[in-house]
Amino acid sequence: MKNRIVVWSALGVLAILVMGSAFGWAEEDQGKEAQALLSAKVSLSQAIDKVLQAVPGKALSAELDGDQSPAAYVVEVLDQGKTYEVTLNSQNGQVVSKKLDRKDDDDHDGDKEDRD
Repeated sequence: MKNRIVVWSALGVLAILVMGSAFGWAEEDQGKEAQALLSAKVSLSQAIDKVLQAVPGKALSAELDGDQSPAAYVVEVLDQGKTYEVTLNSQNGQVVSKKLDRKDDDDHDGDKEDRD
């Protein structure tokens, strides 16, 4: 009985340590995102507008990716039934990349659209 209490106590302490580490990483990520947002010269709404000029359609989602340097906005756009992921530099508002979503990209007929 005493061994079970020791084992459960050890497992409880381990769980607390793991959760504490996870919260520490989450706080670090939030700090990076906050810093990226503060240093961005282009707002989220401006980024969406610029992306929609490059890829006409409807914006499905948008987020600031602070892991890139410089930080970049990643906007998903739906255009004629296909979804594009467009990355925009948060400092100068330039489109960095435009990718067709893989699930929309491949209709398995081997044509150029499959490779774009």
